[in-house]
Amino acid sequence: MLRFGAYEHDKGAKTSLQVIRIMQVWNRIVLHNLYRNHMILTTMYKTYTFIYYSQIWRNIILLYCINYEVIRPHKYTTLQVIKEIWNTSSKETNPFDYGLFLST
Repeated sequence: MLRFGAYEHDKGAKTSLQVIRIMQVWNRIVLHNLYRNHMILTTMYKTYTFIYYSQIWRNIILLYCINYEVIRPHKYTTLQVIKEIWNTSSKETNPFDYGLFLST
C-alpha cells in the first residue's frame, strides 16, 4: 500500500511537490501493472494531461492503490474498471462528462 501524505487531504495537485508525488505513484503503477493492465494504463495515460490536477486522478489512484484488495485490475476488463471509476467519482468530476475514456 502506498502512502500519499498531505495529498490525501487535497482536492488536486496544486503544488510542484504534489505533482512530483503523483508522478512517483504513476511510475509505480506503470512499472507494477504494465504487462497485465496495458489497456487500462493506456487509457489513463491518454487522459493524464486532464486528470492530473483534478479529483478524478485522486479517485483513480485510490482505486489502484488504497483499494487494491477491493478491485484487482488484472481480473477486470477495462470497461469494468471504468465503471468502477464512474461509480466512485463525484458527478462533478466524472470523466464521462468529457468523453475522454470513450475515445480510446
